[in-house]
Amino acid sequence: MSRAPFRIEDENPSFLYRQVHDMMVYSPYDASLVYIWPLDSDAPIPPGLTTWPEPGHVVLSPRLAEMDAREKIFERYGEVVGTIDESGLATSTELLAYIVPKTMPDTVATNVMYPNNGFGNADVDAGFLGQAADIEPLHLTLVAYFITIGIGATIFGSVVIYQGKERWQKQSLILYSLGYLSKMRLRWMAGQLWRPFATGAGIGFLLLIPLFLTNIKLPGRDFTIWKRDVSSYWYLILLYALIPLVIYGFFLTRTATRVPVTISTNRPQVADREYSPVRAATCFFSVPIAVVLIVVFHRTADTYVFFIYLAVLLLVFATLIDLIGWAMVRISRRVRTLGDINKNVGAIIGSAGIQHRIRPVAILAVAIAATIIVGAQIQSYLVAWSQSSREWTIVYDQFDGEVLEVSPLPGADLSQLDSIVDRINPVANNYSLVLIETDCSRDDCPVTVAFAGESADLEDLRELNPAYYFHLFADTEPAISDFETMTSQAMENPENWDLQYQISIVASEPGSLDATSIKQIIAEESTPMWRSGSPASLEYYGSFQGAQTASWVGWMAVIGLAIVLWAIVLSLLSDLRTTIRRLAPLTVFANSEGVVRSVSFIRVSVPIVLGVGIGTAVGLMLCAALTLSFKSSLTPVIPFFIACLTVTGLIVALGILYSFIQAHRLLSTWKVGRW
Repeated sequence: MSRAPFRIEDENPSFLYRQVHDMMVYSPYDASLVYIWPLDSDAPIPPGLTTWPEPGHVVLSPRLAEMDAREKIFERYGEVVGTIDESGLATSTELLAYIVPKTMPDTVATNVMYPNNGFGNADVDAGFLGQAADIEPLHLTLVAYFITIGIGATIFGSVVIYQGKERWQKQSLILYSLGYLSKMRLRWMAGQLWRPFATGAGIGFLLLIPLFLTNIKLPGRDFTIWKRDVSSYWYLILLYALIPLVIYGFFLTRTATRVPVTISTNRPQVADREYSPVRAATCFFSVPIAVVLIVVFHRTADTYVFFIYLAVLLLVFATLIDLIGWAMVRISRRVRTLGDINKNVGAIIGSAGIQHRIRPVAILAVAIAATIIVGAQIQSYLVAWSQSSREWTIVYDQFDGEVLEVSPLPGADLSQLDSIVDRINPVANNYSLVLIETDCSRDDCPVTVAFAGESADLEDLRELNPAYYFHLFADTEPAISDFETMTSQAMENPENWDLQYQISIVASEPGSLDATSIKQIIAEESTPMWRSGSPASLEYYGSFQGAQTASWVGWMAVIGLAIVLWAIVLSLLSDLRTTIRRLAPLTVFANSEGVVRSVSFIRVSVPIVLGVGIGTAVGLMLCAALTLSFKSSLTPVIPFFIACLTVTGLIVALGILYSFIQAHRLLSTWKVGRW
């Protein structure tokens, strides 16, 4: 990132740097305040500026300068002298301010600010979700795109490969019979594939061109991807684009040129695939193990437990086809037995067809089950973020306009406490000003409170705002100290980071607190600006941004699931087309569409019902583990499962309608020798 500072150990520092954050009052946004102080005349100019600002001057990003006028941004941090250009911003909508304070106290320079030599640290760790959304939105977008739409496209590509496998293998078999070697057949297959590959890759790369020509606003987020960032990430975009092409090219050529083992027999025998009961049992028992692991992770927050959970979850998906295939074989045998008892030809042929050619229908059922499981997890994830956002909004709104908390930075110059309190006095009318000290050097972290002047005491605070009193102390009873004594102790020991201080300003009337004016006082009296905001403002801001990110990633996941759904429909229609073609002679000779309809209904309904059933059961178990409550997990995913049932119902209807049309068409168009 261009403005990330770096330090050269063997050289004298050129400037001091410290980034802090300031929560807006009238919107759930957090501004990044970069405090800078030159140490010599050759200090590098901060990115986005043309010259070093003078002491007491502030330079704002365009978006921060356009904030609500009630925020008093142009008065809060100092004298505004310009705006930051795009070279100093992560996105065009970033809320950023460069601030050069009027003075730089020695205690602040030593204990709070960081000495540096230049800007443009390429090794800055932006994290994955939190700051990465602000600092590296393009990187986060590519990762989210790859694990949502990319996985959906991968499944779709796998279905396409499977659809063409039989035709390509027949052509390869003919070439093999004519004496073509493997290298010659590979060359022939490359000639068959280069046109569709070139066309698909060309269309894909054409769709990427706008990213290099214009700025793109991310859907569902208040961030913009700049074309300069895309240009700098061209190698990553190219890698993401080429990996699937290389994988598909390898598997297509390998699959298409492979000669079936049964070539030497006069009549190839298609053996039933007996799915492993061991792997099926592994999948069956891995689900409750995954549930237990995610519950343990909730209780302990142990990272290793979470990675073990992911490994077990991958095992579930890896063995899901064996569980579904094993169950499908047993169900088809039962259907065949019932068909024998009831003399139902369609049931006998349909169930025998599933056992004889089970892989296509098993893959169809696995795709449906996996889609439901993943979709349920995404739905639960979105709802959890939304619920967290609502809960913290309630807490935030409960104290908004009534309480403002001011938190000095560790190691900050606390000599400003007196002047801050004196200046707040005339602004916060009818208030209680509480200074809270927490001693983190002791295991129990005892809390001591002191009240400024005669504004209130502990009992007054309890009566004035019982909710905030409980928020601060819960059921404990804090120690009481004298305000002057506590401030003197704080000012005498500024380097004692074990003693953490907080100033709480509690209004006597709801909405009577002038938060913007108090923030302006804090910004003028503290360097860097101490954090100030309503209780739970950090959690409120984090949940708001998290919910926004969740919805953004969720929309990508919906697109990915839609691509998977398209693959399911194509797989279903292809399997029905093959089944109906094989039943063509029987349909024509019997002069009846009933057998085709019955066989198609069984071949459509068995995998879909099985996939929906297993997917719903596993999805509910995992969702319950995520929320630690089956009841609370059931409510939010009910709409999703209703949508799943509706979509699967439409798929069944489409398959049956397709079979009816094809069966009717067979009676009028099919002839001997035509397949």
